[in-house]
Amino acid sequence: MPSPCLRLSRVVFMQIRHGGAGSAPSLEIRLAVVECQLAEGEGSCSILAADFFDEQSIIVVYRAQNDHSYLSSIRHSELNFLTVPYDPATAAMKSWEELVSGALEEVKAGRIAGQEALLTRRRGLGPRGGEVGLAVNGRSQRRVVCLLDGTGTRLDTFDLGDEEPEELDF
Repeated sequence: MPSPCLRLSRVVFMQIRHGGAGSAPSLEIRLAVVECQLAEGEGSCSILAADFFDEQSIIVVYRAQNDHSYLSSIRHSELNFLTVPYDPATAAMKSWEELVSGALEEVKAGRIAGQEALLTRRRGLGPRGGEVGLAVNGRSQRRVVCLLDGTGTRLDTFDLGDEEPEELDF
């Protein structure tokens, strides 16, 4: 049975910043709730995996309604991140999973706004069933994206060179 997250086009990105010196270290958590959209007429998509690639981009793997999977990117620098108050002593927010589910509940209730990201540039991966594992390296001279299918039997590696991830429609 597929994971329930495979039917969602919404993804939550987190930035975690540790700071402070001495006896008062601080933790700042920032969230961006993104609804991934396809071009008009292409239907909806399900996010399979996503990861920060470099300072400007996030790599996204999604499945379209035609059951084909695609590799695309979102401009990280264009997302609006909301700062979430975090107190480790507060019992209501002890884990990252609780932060993500809380953010999704806030969007669903209309208390915070999600944002749309149009996935226009993409690279076709063909039909893939199940989940995927994603590993990325956005460092200069090592710009690579690796995908492992859910069964662990197929590994695809994409060398992006020093091209921008937005140019994935090759």
